[in-house]
Amino acid sequence: MQLKSIKLENIRSYLNEKIEFPSGSLLLSGDIGSGKSTILLAVEFALFGILRGTLHGDTLLRKGKDQGSVELCFSAEGKQVTVKRILKRGKDDVKQQSGYLIVDGVKQEATAQELKSRILGILGYPRDLLTKSKSLIYRYTVYTPQEEMKQILTESKDVRLNTLRKVFGIDKYKRIQENSQILLKELREKRKEYEGRTADLGQRKEELAARRSEAEQHRKRLEEINPRVNESQSTAARKKQELAAAEERVDNVRKLKSELQMLDQRLNDRADQHSRNSKEDEQLKQEINSLQEQAAKLEVSRSDEEAVEKEIRDAEEKCRKVEKEKSSLKEKIAALTSRIEDTEKELRDNSSARKQLEKKEAELKQLAESLDRKDLMRKSLAEKETRMREVTALLNKAEANKVNAEKIKDDIMRLDRCPTCRQDVSGEHKHKVRDSEGEKIRYLDEEIRSLSDERSALEERISQMKKDLETLAEKEVEQGRLKAEIKALRDTA
Repeated sequence: MQLKSIKLENIRSYLNEKIEFPSGSLLLSGDIGSGKSTILLAVEFALFGILRGTLHGDTLLRKGKDQGSVELCFSAEGKQVTVKRILKRGKDDVKQQSGYLIVDGVKQEATAQELKSRILGILGYPRDLLTKSKSLIYRYTVYTPQEEMKQILTESKDVRLNTLRKVFGIDKYKRIQENSQILLKELREKRKEYEGRTADLGQRKEELAARRSEAEQHRKRLEEINPRVNESQSTAARKKQELAAAEERVDNVRKLKSELQMLDQRLNDRADQHSRNSKEDEQLKQEINSLQEQAAKLEVSRSDEEAVEKEIRDAEEKCRKVEKEKSSLKEKIAALTSRIEDTEKELRDNSSARKQLEKKEAELKQLAESLDRKDLMRKSLAEKETRMREVTALLNKAEANKVNAEKIKDDIMRLDRCPTCRQDVSGEHKHKVRDSEGEKIRYLDEEIRSLSDERSALEERISQMKKDLETLAEKEVEQGRLKAEIKALRDTA
């Protein structure tokens, strides 16, 4: 960039002044307060505008004036650029107004922030300076205020380095490096954690393969059981039809029993009538005998004989009718008795079916009680497997710590000089480290034994729980079969 000219209006000690900058090196000289710094501040204001904390509007605008401006002409990257910024005094403070930018003869009106953005683009400064209220690039690469250069030179090495980083906008790379170290440390810790978690990955893969094999076996067993289930369902359907027929026969038996009761009542009535008729017949026979004896003795008249004979014929006719009715009733009773026997046999068969249904319901109840524990068993198995993984990780960590402690214990006795501080290692320090590591190894041995015992117990318990779950899976299949059979029997009932 090369400055061409600058025009100041009501800027500090300048009322209305235009300064031309010749090409080549330029020296600003003059007494204190003659306006040398004002020119540099005006250049900074024209390029970047008001900078909060370092370049205020009221420090630029001439006292007693309500408005001022700076117009700067320069060339950069082969472009001829003119930028003008305006200051205006408000009620409480001085603010910058909209200005304009002329690039190669093309004029554009713009706000203060837009002017700053376009100037940064022309000069090739970092774009992130647009959002910063304080930029050090101009101050320390183009213009350093009085006494501030001395302060920079007298600061410590780290302060000067940080200042240069800020000036050239590379301080972010230091932060990136520091953040990278933090991230790298976290990644290493994560790596150790994941290594601990995946220490038993091979064992888990074997368990997964075993479980897949078990699942395949269960699938094959299920395929073998399905035909039996279908057969049971067909059998249940037949039983349902047979039970429906038996129920129909039971209804017929009930009707027959009702008719039998009616017939028994009628039979009893007929038997009573027959008994009465028999008594009357006996009485009539006695009367006939008595009359015959009287007729033989007394030689009754012909008309009396005819009357007596008529009575005898009537009595004999009554006896024949009663005998006929008695024979008919006996035949009906025999037929009803036969039907009752057949019905009672069918009822005995139905009773057997009901007993079978009750037996299957009892078996189903026992299976349901066993299967109620399945969810609890699965939850307990998951907890045991989680604990198993935790114990395995702790065991691997303890074994690694033990190996490390044994290595330190062996290495310390052979160490004569500390590799870090380059000082001799005393025998007392060696024995102290050895004893400390030995105590640590004894503690780790105890922890390893405890964790190994716990892992063995967990493995045994997990294996038993898996077997129990397999048994419950078989019981679930049996439960489905029993439910189908019971449903079929109930539907028929």
